[in-house]
Amino acid sequence: MPNSLSDLELTATVERLFPDLERVWAAEVGMQAKAEEDADHLAVETLRTVWNEVIQEVFGKLDMNPASLKAAGFPKATDPIQSPISLLEPLHLERHEPTHTQALRFLLDPSESHGLAQTALYALLNTITWRHPENKQLTTAAKHATVVEVQAERVTWLPVSSEGKARRPETDLWLEMSGESDKILLVIENKVDDVVREGQLEAYEEAIALRLKRLGAGWTALRVLLSPDGLGDGAWRGLSFLDLAGAFSATLHGTGTEGEAFLRLYIASILRGIYGLEWREAPNRAEQVQLVQYLEAQREVAR
Repeated sequence: MPNSLSDLELTATVERLFPDLERVWAAEVGMQAKAEEDADHLAVETLRTVWNEVIQEVFGKLDMNPASLKAAGFPKATDPIQSPISLLEPLHLERHEPTHTQALRFLLDPSESHGLAQTALYALLNTITWRHPENKQLTTAAKHATVVEVQAERVTWLPVSSEGKARRPETDLWLEMSGESDKILLVIENKVDDVVREGQLEAYEEAIALRLKRLGAGWTALRVLLSPDGLGDGAWRGLSFLDLAGAFSATLHGTGTEGEAFLRLYIASILRGIYGLEWREAPNRAEQVQLVQYLEAQREVAR
């Protein structure tokens, strides 16, 4: 079963729904007598007051007040949230899963031509550690790897099904990281608009087990489900694109290199294309929740 929603995710979801709920409520009120309408209007105002208290409680837990973000220097001039363009938007691929998979493969592979070395990979591992501290030992071991192999859309041929059908599960991102002692297999399933299909993760588990058997002793697998809401599923640890965007942005230093420019525009693709999020002087409440989560990821990974 998926993990439960975080306070931030629940806040953002309900805040988006509130105007619709209020319109439905108003329509119902319009069908009633004037006295009842006044009573229901009072109930709406009471609900809004309580909801604002919930919002402030969530922000208070994070020790970050959205109204003070700008005063605290957020966003910086180089922050991707201020970029007027993104990498994928002009291509109309901002929600295309295979394109995100290939962009991430490029960024996470230290041997690629971006010149960022392990910067993006370490940011990903730090984000997993932050969200899932129980996996700290594995992510720490992965950061000491001397050999990193990254594959996208890796196909594994499994034994045919009982109905005689071929089974070829295709995992989005497959990273094998090995050092002197620790060896980590990190498998990432990427979902933007799609959902986990029946039997999909089970097939991936077979592929993982088969690969671990071939790799030999000393290997440990870590599974991540990357999606807009950041929900996990069983052994698959949930991670949101917003967390990843915040983690990646924490690594930007305004060097002006081509690799950093690519990373900055890809982060903007996540923010604008997946979340519809860009910097505004007066963000609405749902945008404020997302901004806080984005900034929190920046802060945690930058530590």
